Amino acid sequence: MIFLSSSGEHRRFGSIKDQKPHVESKLKDGSTWRIWYIMLGTRSEGIRGELVAPDGSLIVGEKLDEKKNVQGVVYVWKGSFKGRKNLFDNTGWLHEKLDEYSPSRKVIEKASK
Repeated sequence: MIFLSSSGEHRRFGSIKDQKPHVESKLKDGSTWRIWYIMLGTRSEGIRGELVAPDGSLIVGEKLDEKKNVQGVVYVWKGSFKGRKNLFDNTGWLHEKLDEYSPSRKVIEKASK
């Protein structure tokens, strides 16, 4: 199940600290996948993804392009948020089929229908 941020506002920010995720997906095993859009709606838009274990701990990848299969859904590690070269780089755990979530307008349009 995927939820779009209930705030309804289209925020632009460089840091995700204390920010609600734009998309949150509760997985069958109790894990949560969530994403934040960085520089939302601009040509410099990027995505930050997190996988949270059922116990609430963050799952961190060990190497770039590492894959994690969570009950048939594949996520790919794109590096740490702090280690990115550009503000808008895609980082963290991202859905293998990222085109479903990028750019953000696809998700926002789908949620509004």
